[in-house]
Amino acid sequence: MRWQDQTEAPALPSAAAFLTRLGVLDSVRLTQRGNTSPRVVITADCLEAISFHLAKARTEMGGLLLGRAYAGLNGQADAQILVAARSVPSQAFDSTNVSLRMEAEVWTAARPFLDKGDIVLGWYHSHPDLGAFFSDTDRTTQRAFFRQPYSLGIVIDPVRQEMKAYLGPDSAPIPAENVMVYEGHP
Repeated sequence: MRWQDQTEAPALPSAAAFLTRLGVLDSVRLTQRGNTSPRVVITADCLEAISFHLAKARTEMGGLLLGRAYAGLNGQADAQILVAARSVPSQAFDSTNVSLRMEAEVWTAARPFLDKGDIVLGWYHSHPDLGAFFSDTDRTTQRAFFRQPYSLGIVIDPVRQEMKAYLGPDSAPIPAENVMVYEGHP
């Protein structure tokens, strides 16, 4: 699979379509926040797979995040709910304690899920014992390869057990209270 630049973001389904799949308590928990930043939902299975992958080494590792993006309620066109349902770990990569270069095979590994309707929401990677933050290199990667308004970047420090999420080509930080781990299957 070859990476193709997408200059236009696809039309997103309404967040109401996703919220109806959740229980009442989870819907309220997700929508009742004191800010207007988008919400990120990571399934427990996805987070467990990411954690398992990142625990394999104390060097930077990463992969792709797959799932769905939903437009805001009340007719907002921007992505307001991002659902990371699965991860595709990069198996071929060069990494050190402070750098990561994933090979193109990760895109090929994602293809079967894309054919079933998922989209590439973004990527995840680790900063072992450095803290969870987006470096200048991470911001450049986000801007170059994950430039859709809904593109999600997650960085995890598995040693310090920290996680932060960033959105779009400008890597806008998502408040921690807007990130929810979901036990169900959306």
